[in-house]
Amino acid sequence: MAQIGAISDTIVLSRNQAEAIFLEKNISLISEKLNIDIAEAQVIQAKLWPNPTLTVGEINLWSNATAQQLPVLWGNYGRTQQVNAELEQLVQTAGKRKKMIAMEKVGVDIAKEYFKTFLRNLKIEFRSNLTELQYTQAQEAIYKKQLSSMQTLIKAYGNQVAQGNIGKAEYIRLKASELQFLKEISDLQKDNNSLQKELKVLMNLPPASFIKLTDEGFVPANKNIEDINIGNLMASAVENRPDMKVLKLGNDYNDIKYKYEKAMRTPDVTLGVSYDRGASLMNDFVGLGFSVDLPFFNRNKGNIKVAKLTVEQGKLATEEKT
Repeated sequence: MAQIGAISDTIVLSRNQAEAIFLEKNISLISEKLNIDIAEAQVIQAKLWPNPTLTVGEINLWSNATAQQLPVLWGNYGRTQQVNAELEQLVQTAGKRKKMIAMEKVGVDIAKEYFKTFLRNLKIEFRSNLTELQYTQAQEAIYKKQLSSMQTLIKAYGNQVAQGNIGKAEYIRLKASELQFLKEISDLQKDNNSLQKELKVLMNLPPASFIKLTDEGFVPANKNIEDINIGNLMASAVENRPDMKVLKLGNDYNDIKYKYEKAMRTPDVTLGVSYDRGASLMNDFVGLGFSVDLPFFNRNKGNIKVAKLTVEQGKLATEEKT
């Protein structure tokens, strides 16, 4: 657990503890992860059927001498009232809805891989900053220890100079070395402050806090690196790297999009049922009907060609990345 000083805002952390805070609180990661939820919401939307359409019209609010007598609607009302109502439902053909759902599902997988890529890059930046901070803090501690020893020596030399036992030349040389140590410590503290600022943003810590890293994990274990086989590493990269997976998923998306655009050549059908009171051969008429676009002029050729070229473009991009 992190230790927070009672007087100061110093937070003592190991590398693992710092990374746990980073993964939990980094605002950019939280924001990027919401893209997965957005993509999943698009799948939900794609699964929904189009809403039916209800149209009510031809309602007369008055009548004249030519009005026919009709059965009442309720009570004594409605003997000369006319009304028309239509209920329509769009039915998508050629599997357009299923293809759209499939595209949005691939979109979810792409969002997940984008998040992995974003996380990977941000981890590299975060861990590099951790290592630099550990290094500067360790180096500063060494310089301060050496400075303390030198100041003790300078004090002793100063006493000997005052007693006339030794000359001032060596004393002056030691004072110059002290100033050099003080300058090195000041430069390290500037680097420390810069790294503190970056890490506090990445970890979403209060500005007044001060991060103190322990030595744990400063020297990495080399065994895992030594056991790496270059052939296996290359194969694993092609198979598992998130940016490669994004390209491959993009190709899947393009394939489905191409099929979807081809399906758009087939017109959708709108089914309807209508009710007509007082405007036909029957007082209460109920009829069925449908409407469909006639694909004489627009066969979606342009969008189909774009989708086909996008498929080819995606394959070339994947080959280049590999």
